[in-house]
Amino acid sequence: MDDIAEAVSLAAGPAALIGVEADLVEDSDQTLADIVAAIRQWLGWPDYAFVLHLPRWMTSILTALADLAGWLGWRSPLRSNAVKVLDDGISGRATETRAVLGRPASPLKETLRSMPATQADRWHARLSLAFPVILTGLIAFWGGSGLIALVRFQQAAAVLSDSPASGMTGWLVAGGIAADLAIAAGLAWRKTSAWAIKSAIGLTLAYLVLGSWLTPDLWLDPLGPFVKSAVLVLLHAMILPLLEDR
Repeated sequence: MDDIAEAVSLAAGPAALIGVEADLVEDSDQTLADIVAAIRQWLGWPDYAFVLHLPRWMTSILTALADLAGWLGWRSPLRSNAVKVLDDGISGRATETRAVLGRPASPLKETLRSMPATQADRWHARLSLAFPVILTGLIAFWGGSGLIALVRFQQAAAVLSDSPASGMTGWLVAGGIAADLAIAAGLAWRKTSAWAIKSAIGLTLAYLVLGSWLTPDLWLDPLGPFVKSAVLVLLHAMILPLLEDR
């Protein structure tokens, strides 16, 4: 950051760098693995336990999924254009840096040492990795819940057959299916994800209230469907602040 600030200061100063194009790069080359290792060290984490080299076809699947996420409004770092740039390599001429600054650019590790990592940096790194995993899991949960109930409609309705609302089981199940699938679609679309998370919290609470009236015995079910639903509310509440870009 100091190198960039100095270059901007020189460009805006009395001896303005008019018409100059220069790469601000350090003298030594860095591979992506080197950069990631340096960032891990900066965060205070140990080096890799192992490095997994994926075959090209698997990388293509990941980039295709990332492109789909991009189409839905999510800025995935694994989109095909970004991966292609990394594959081709990013190069610059360090001689241009010397010409502008009058000295070499600071090496990466020196730059990182000049701004020690904080707990916030470590939290951000971990949550940035956890966020897409949690979000994908929630989309699969709501989508799977709706599809299973749709495929096994009669069995789902039979759960409410002995409840006080036995005459409305079909409508209740159909409404639940529609709500589950709508939330799954809303979570997948970036612009509606916050609305979908809030709706999921509200719907889960509604399920718990309605379920406590219609089938209170499920609170004591060995599989604990109602207890797990209560925990699900907390998971949605946790992921909601992570939607903020800044």
